[in-house]
This record gives sequence, structure tokens and C-alpha cells, in this order.
Amino acid sequence: MACQLVAAIPLPWNAKLVAVARVLQVTGICLCFSHDRVLECRCLHDLVQFESMQAIGHLLTGAIHDWREIAERMPQPKAS
Repeated sequence: MACQLVAAIPLPWNAKLVAVARVLQVTGICLCFSHDRVLECRCLHDLVQFESMQAIGHLLTGAIHDWREIAERMPQPKAS
């Protein structure tokens, strides 16, 4: 499956690797979900860890320039 994706995606090589890795990761999450193993899913764990670290990095980078924007960048709690 990965080889077919790499061949079909019209992107530069490094972008292909990122895209194929993400597709394989999502495929793994779907397989875990279909087998009721979401809590044990390493693909989901890695995705959440990477995305949360990246989001924290974006928050800190933005905060360096203007600390007042931190409140605007944080998700607001939903009103009940």
C-alpha cells in the first residue's frame, strides 16, 4: 500500500514521505478503532503526542512575540 501511495502522489520526495507516513498512521488508527483497541493504539498515541507538542511549540513561538495573544490562541471552553 505504501509503495502505491508513493508512486501515485505527485509531490517532491520528502513531501511524499510525510504524506505516506500520515496515511499509514491514519490507517493504523482505523484498524485499531475497528477492533476496539483505540486505547492501545500506538499510531493514535504518536499522533496526539506529535500534534500536541507542535501546538505547544506554536503557542510558545507566538508568545515570544506578543504575550497578550496567548489567551486568544487557547481554545475557549464551550458554553453549557
